[in-house]
Amino acid sequence: MTLYRLSLLSIAACLLGLLVLIGLTVNSGQQILERQDTVGDLLQLSKRINDFSAASDRLLLVGADRDTWAAYRTEAEALQRRLGQLGEGLGDGGDAAARVQSLAGSVEAALDALDAGSVGQDRAIEPLEVPERSRSIMQRVADQGSLVDQALDSLVTERQEKIAREALWIGAVLAGSAFAFGVLCMLAFGLIHRRVSKPARELSETLQEVRAGDRKARAVVSGTDEMSQLALTLNQLLDERDAADSAAEDRRRSMELALARLQDARDQLVRAQRVGNIGSWEFDFERNRLDWSEQAFEIFGMEPESFGGSIEHFLDLVHAEDRKWLRRKRSQWLVRGGEFEAEYRIVRPDGEVRWVRACANMSKGSHGAVAYSTGTLQDVTERRRRELRLRQLQYLIEGSRDLCGTIDDRYRFLWVNQAYADWVGMSPDGIEGRAVGEILGDEHFEAEIRPYLDRCFANKVQRLEVERQHPALGPRQVLIRYYPIEVPGESRRQVGFMLTDVTDLRAAEAEVIRRGQLLDMAGRLARFGGWSVDLAANQVLWSDVTAAIHRMPAGYAPSVEDGIGFYAPEYRDRITKLFSACAERGEPYDEELQIIDGDGQRRWVRTVAEAVRDDHGKIVRVQGAFQDISEKKALEVERQRLVDRLGAMFEAMTDGFVAFDEQWRYSYVNTAAARMIGRPADELLGASLWQQFPELDGEPEAVLRRAMTERSFATLETYFEPLKKWLEIRVYPWEEGLAVFFRDMTETR
Repeated sequence: MTLYRLSLLSIAACLLGLLVLIGLTVNSGQQILERQDTVGDLLQLSKRINDFSAASDRLLLVGADRDTWAAYRTEAEALQRRLGQLGEGLGDGGDAAARVQSLAGSVEAALDALDAGSVGQDRAIEPLEVPERSRSIMQRVADQGSLVDQALDSLVTERQEKIAREALWIGAVLAGSAFAFGVLCMLAFGLIHRRVSKPARELSETLQEVRAGDRKARAVVSGTDEMSQLALTLNQLLDERDAADSAAEDRRRSMELALARLQDARDQLVRAQRVGNIGSWEFDFERNRLDWSEQAFEIFGMEPESFGGSIEHFLDLVHAEDRKWLRRKRSQWLVRGGEFEAEYRIVRPDGEVRWVRACANMSKGSHGAVAYSTGTLQDVTERRRRELRLRQLQYLIEGSRDLCGTIDDRYRFLWVNQAYADWVGMSPDGIEGRAVGEILGDEHFEAEIRPYLDRCFANKVQRLEVERQHPALGPRQVLIRYYPIEVPGESRRQVGFMLTDVTDLRAAEAEVIRRGQLLDMAGRLARFGGWSVDLAANQVLWSDVTAAIHRMPAGYAPSVEDGIGFYAPEYRDRITKLFSACAERGEPYDEELQIIDGDGQRRWVRTVAEAVRDDHGKIVRVQGAFQDISEKKALEVERQRLVDRLGAMFEAMTDGFVAFDEQWRYSYVNTAAARMIGRPADELLGASLWQQFPELDGEPEAVLRRAMTERSFATLETYFEPLKKWLEIRVYPWEEGLAVFFRDMTETR
């Protein structure tokens, strides 16, 4: 049975039980009301019987007329009928009716009536005299009345007991019905609970397991009712969810794989762009928006946020000499369509100039109009430099006096420069492609050239110096070098050769040796020496002049610590930091410090150092120069004293004195000049004369400019309009510009 049907059946049974219970209750209530009405009737009847008994006493005592007697007889008959009706359900009712009849008979007999009917119809009832006999009769009537009362009381008591029994039975029936209804409800709802609670709990547990992540959790299906259908539906949903999750997982994996491939492709593109120094771009014509790739920003040497994203901003980055023709070429391309190619220069924000090669295509939108263009940017600066170097090398080789060329492993000339062709007295075209022995002679080739070529074909560089006969110059000293050459894509081996006429070089070397000896002597005279430190061995090498400056013997080689120990105490920390920075980070230095020589005398020295690196960039040595500048320092001190005296003298002068450099900037202004000009000296220093006095023209300007150009003395007396004063001006050229003295002559005019 389905849960729905069970619920309907339970509800119907409960409603039916409720209706039966309500019916029983209503019926029982009606019966109780009927019994209560019967008891009420009995009580009224009891009252009527009491009244009837009292009326019997009055009849006996006072008598009655015919109507009263008729009423008395009518009441007696009514009481008998009513009691007779009650007697049908209760035995005491009939007994009470007989008692009433007996009472009425006793009264009639006492009055000597023939029968009840004649008494009531033929005559009136006279009062009784009350003799003894009458009292006996009245006693009997009273007894009959008492018996009637007892019978009626017994009837009322019986009726009340019957009502109580019926009420008890009705209560028991109602209680039983209520109990049965309750049991029925409990059974119905218990059955419903049993059919609902357990499956619902199982469904709840299943849902909790699913929520906890148990993907294998499924609800128990134990029937065909609605809960079982719900469990079956839940299982189907979970199966569909698993299928959907599996499909989603497959799609996610496919998407991740696609994204990974896309990322790999993007990374490969980025790496390829980085390796090839190629960037990409896209221009949206509708939005007038230019978007660059990351590598494009690298090529232009700028950050994305600093780029305006417009064509005009891009053209601002193009070299000024290329901007006009590039703008014109782009306009022509927009009209013509097709592909766009151009190489032009750009200027990075730091001022560096780079060469860029751009390629582009245009794409149309859905309406057929050009919507956007895409392209690439490649930094071809290195290629342009290589091409430039190649051209320069070509010009260099072709224009070189060295004899150059290449030979293959068949001993044939592949290429020679013009100098070599001139040496052998032929043209390059006449030599290229021919055998070496054919040009130089087989005997000479086999004896003097082929052995070196064979060793060079075995990847061994050959170098030799020989004497060769020049057709015009006679015997010449020639340096010959053979180099193995590997040409990509060529299977045949090649050798490059270079012949250098070193006759003049050797003569120059002899001259250099002679001059070196002279320089060494000059170094001693100028007290200028050299030094070096081998960092790995911690060995210091001093030249003889450096040792002499320290008042140490020639050939003296101290340690680094001993060398630093010669410096005055206040300079040791400084020289230690400088030397460490040079040895560790390659930072050069040029300092003027004091040392204490071997004789205990302080000397001013200039020490210069630089780092020397090996082929791998590692610092292996520090070398430098060392000069005794004590005399120079003394001269500088004396010069400063002289400058101070001159400055004091200029400041004490009442005449104005100013000095200009070659760009007409004030380099010195004394107090008198600042006062006459009316501006502080600090404001004038570094400022241009023509900016301070733009209205300066006429004779003063001409005199000043002629003195600066011709480096000649000049004097004049003129009214100086900018200052509104008459001035006497004397102009003297000096090594850094002009010195001008001027005196205020206004008061003497």
